[in-house]
Amino acid sequence: MGPLAATSLMVALGLTLIWQLTDQREARVDRFGASMAGSVAELCVEPLLKQDRMHLGVLSNRIAAVAEVSGVGIFTLDDQVLALSGKLGAPRYAHPISFDDSVVGYVRISVNASAFADGPDHTGRALGILLVMVMSPLLVAGGMTLSRRLREEANASRESQRRQQQDEARRSEAEADMVDESAIDIHHYLLAINLHNQLQLSPAEREFELSLCLESAEDMAALYQGQVALLPGVGVLIDFDHTDDPDRAFQIVCAAMVLARVLREETSGGAYRLGLHLITRPGDESLSLDDPAVADAALLSALAREMTLAVSGSCYSALTRLERLEITASAHPLLDQLTTCSPNCYLITDLAPGYQALVLQQTEKLTGQRRSTARESTF
Repeated sequence: MGPLAATSLMVALGLTLIWQLTDQREARVDRFGASMAGSVAELCVEPLLKQDRMHLGVLSNRIAAVAEVSGVGIFTLDDQVLALSGKLGAPRYAHPISFDDSVVGYVRISVNASAFADGPDHTGRALGILLVMVMSPLLVAGGMTLSRRLREEANASRESQRRQQQDEARRSEAEADMVDESAIDIHHYLLAINLHNQLQLSPAEREFELSLCLESAEDMAALYQGQVALLPGVGVLIDFDHTDDPDRAFQIVCAAMVLARVLREETSGGAYRLGLHLITRPGDESLSLDDPAVADAALLSALAREMTLAVSGSCYSALTRLERLEITASAHPLLDQLTTCSPNCYLITDLAPGYQALVLQQTEKLTGQRRSTARESTF
């Protein structure tokens, strides 16, 4: 309540005294009751917001002490009594207690009609004037502070609600984005690189070839997002991650063909065979090296031929635009031992002419990088 409101309140209280002297009795009663109810409602805003019943009680007692007032009641929105002084009879006048365009309670005042007999009631006028004299300095002095404090409290409350709503909105968005991983199926592209002739190599040669295979696989995994692990008795396994790219399966095939060429150019006697398998696992289920799907990928690599890629039926089904590949179906009795896919196998012998140049270019880039890093430093 600012200075303007305080001034309006003083004027309203003063006018009630004038009305006592100049208006007809019935009109004076109505105007006095309505004006007094509105004035008291203004005074009740702060203590009602703070639920200060003692303050409200003192206020109602002071108003009820006016001769023209027979009773004062201050109520909540659901008609619970907060303060009551005197007796609420007829005529009765009510006025809402409002704050920030919201009704927070009600004031009801009963008027003593007998005090409005023709002619001035000097005792009533004196009490009214005393009421104005007592309240006016308080309203003028405290109006600005009260208004500022109420605005600050209201702004702080709105800011707190706004931040709470923003936090709830962010949590809701985060919860919507964070789907339970256990409900998500994760695709694993398992590429087994088989050192096919390792039993024919000496221990030193076998160690060199496995080291070469591991380093080449790590280079390829870094380019195509995968994880590398040694596959005992076979060679190396790359578990390529799935992406949102609908051509992901074709990307992995290209990576495998590049890796086959890199190994052929870098080897000193190793014979490598590659097999590619696609499986799906729940998001909360880890994939270990003793998983049957890993064994199936290793079996596919053993059935591949030099510079070809053996792919399982599940991987073949994920490929799109097959005209980009040179593919032949494979038939072998050992395919019946596959446990995580159908006994179908396809050999990818090469890429279509339009894509061969890209594979050769990437092969030259990788082999060039390896040779430059393997050369002794001159510094």
